Amino acid sequence: MHIEGLGDIFVWLYLLINAAVFVLYGVDKWKAERHKWRISEQALLGAAFLGVVGAFLGMHFFRHKIRKPKFSVGVPLIMAVEMAMGWMILSWRLIPGIQRSGKRTWQSTRICRFWLSPGRRGCFSS
Repeated sequence: MHIEGLGDIFVWLYLLINAAVFVLYGVDKWKAERHKWRISEQALLGAAFLGVVGAFLGMHFFRHKIRKPKFSVGVPLIMAVEMAMGWMILSWRLIPGIQRSGKRTWQSTRICRFWLSPGRRGCFSS
């Protein structure tokens, strides 16, 4: 079953989730500076599972939770697991609509240009 544009949906959803997690870390830093009711560490780590890039960038941009080992080790570990899972999904074609080229390499030049092309079919379409 091939759903046209499914790769686009995943990319936009992933970007939206990561932006929300980035903002969440910023809100918690803002609350910490003003001694307000905080977002729990469990909620922040749970959000990192959904949007690890946003969590990592939020930690370093806002300089928040970077000294706590739970975050300084945990978030990069989550990122490594997520990258490995992403590689498996892309290399094993587990998502319909994301295809590998006939060669052994990905068509990586289309990753950055696929939003600009008028007849786009996803990041890795051939």
